[in-house]
Amino acid sequence: VKNRAAGVCHTDLHVIKGDIAFPTPCVMGHEACGEIVELGEGVSMNGLPGELKVGDPVVTTFIMPCGYCPACVAGNEDICESFFNHNRLKGGLYDGEPRMKLPDGSPLYQYSQGGMAEYSVVPAFGTYKMPKEVEAMGTDTAIVG
Repeated sequence: VKNRAAGVCHTDLHVIKGDIAFPTPCVMGHEACGEIVELGEGVSMNGLPGELKVGDPVVTTFIMPCGYCPACVAGNEDICESFFNHNRLKGGLYDGEPRMKLPDGSPLYQYSQGGMAEYSVVPAFGTYKMPKEVEAMGTDTAIVG
């Protein structure tokens, strides 16, 4: 996703202050909006809430639900086990690896979607096509929480 805006959430402040143990260096920002510029290899839209394609304006969720763990299957995406085990604790995606890198190749961890970066890799289950009514306003949309 090419990010256009990201919410500034109180959890970001907790990470900055060190109240939440999180690896550094990191890029924060969730509740973001942007445009899909590429779909990852093997991305399947089967079972997802809507068809996503390159060029779509999108918004991302607060929590990046995996869609497959018991909590997600039960409709409790806000307590997604994969999110808390891999991203919230370790700054990676659901294979445990961060996608962002520093110029020397070392990891740049992402807190949730890493929406304060120019680009970020986000799971399809936490990405929704922006409603046409919002897109028509011509504004960047993000939650400030």
